Amino acid sequence: MYSGPMLPPPPKCCGCLPLRLGCSMICLIWAGFSMYMAVLSFQNSSSPTTVFGVANLILSLVSIGGIVVLITNFGPYVHTLSHAIFVSVFIVLVDTFVNVILFITSKADYYNWCINTSSNAIRQNLNTTTNGSIPTFDFSNDYYNCHSLWEDELKFGIIFYILLFAFYAYWALCIYSYSLVLRGYAAEMDYRFGSANMPMMNSGVALPPNAILNTPAGAGAGPFLPNDRSVIVLNNAKPKSKSTKRIDTFSFRKKQSAVTPQDSLQVPFFADHQKDSQFTIGFRLGPDGNIIDIENASSPTFVDHKQLKRKPVKEEDGYY
Repeated sequence: MYSGPMLPPPPKCCGCLPLRLGCSMICLIWAGFSMYMAVLSFQNSSSPTTVFGVANLILSLVSIGGIVVLITNFGPYVHTLSHAIFVSVFIVLVDTFVNVILFITSKADYYNWCINTSSNAIRQNLNTTTNGSIPTFDFSNDYYNCHSLWEDELKFGIIFYILLFAFYAYWALCIYSYSLVLRGYAAEMDYRFGSANMPMMNSGVALPPNAILNTPAGAGAGPFLPNDRSVIVLNNAKPKSKSTKRIDTFSFRKKQSAVTPQDSLQVPFFADHQKDSQFTIGFRLGPDGNIIDIENASSPTFVDHKQLKRKPVKEEDGYY
């Protein structure tokens, strides 16, 4: 019985973990890290930071649901999970990129915020220490190295976004790969054991000719597998010759045009009442006795002897 090509082994997550275990760990990391980022974002009153927290909260909830789906290991649910993960990761990555752009464009606001926050802290400490007799001091200058701090945070933000993009994209592809593995094994099982659920196989209903030709022999065999390069199909054909000699395809029309009416035998119908019920298809014979045309012609029962002409015998065909 033909069992079909075996499926390749499933890929490994991170090169060492089984794919299902790796996807479960990925969802666990996402659930914890995204929830932590959401809590930090909600502590700030900035609108972009709040939106970033909402995006991470969505990814965290989807990851928690993904852990449950991977435990059940149901193929359609895993496929739906991969789509939900891709959408959530896309939202988080786009929002993070927008936040990096906003941080670059708001350099002046960050500079003022850094100086004001630092100067207010110094004023409070000096007032407490000197009992309100604070000397004249210009706090507007960059004594707090705010410019260098902005550059360091920008570098950290860009590196963080690159790492976030790489890890999140790879983890999402791991979950998508696992969904494809489940679908591949499900399709393999359908090919191997799908004939038990095929209709009209054991009933008295006649199948069309194309269905009969495309159905393997035997009641326990399933439908043929799709074309695969690793499967060699033998069509009872001779091996290909190394010669470049052209072999023309046989055609009834070409054969008919090459033979003259004098060299052929035609048996026509005379009338409808003379047709024999046992012969419904006429024929035309060539000089070598082969059938060169099949058409609605005569019945062999009624032959017009006037049309029977003998082929002239060549000299080399005679007896010596």
